[in-house]
Amino acid sequence: MKINNDLFSVKDKVICISGSSRDLGKALGLYFAAAGARVVLSSPDEVELKLSLREFEEDGLKADLVVADVSKSADCQHLVQQVVAAHGKIDTMICNAGIDINLRGAYCCAKFAAQEMIGRGSGSSIMTSSIAGHLGISGLA
Repeated sequence: MKINNDLFSVKDKVICISGSSRDLGKALGLYFAAAGARVVLSSPDEVELKLSLREFEEDGLKADLVVADVSKSADCQHLVQQVVAAHGKIDTMICNAGIDINLRGAYCCAKFAAQEMIGRGSGSSIMTSSIAGHLGISGLA
């Protein structure tokens, strides 16, 4: 059996990750950047984003930053517009921001990214969740 090593390659793919200034989002960003993707980190906290960028740079990796509060639809649209303006496309939108914006932020980011992806006929959206996405926990819909 011959295996296509390029099948899962992310080299030069544009990957935007909401909620990526720390924890899982930052770890995903570091992995994808190390694998050759063009990574865009996003968070409403500019200070945390800049600290995360330092960590990327210390590892010899690059990332772009977009400050966006994805609990606001306009910020989700702005995030997608910034990524497309800088890179011409979004190959993968990882909707990772959580807590009180589990549903709305993921929906809005995926919606605006999908509009760009549909025009190109290509793209993926990935939604992460905490245990609150699997169990009914009061106030965390």
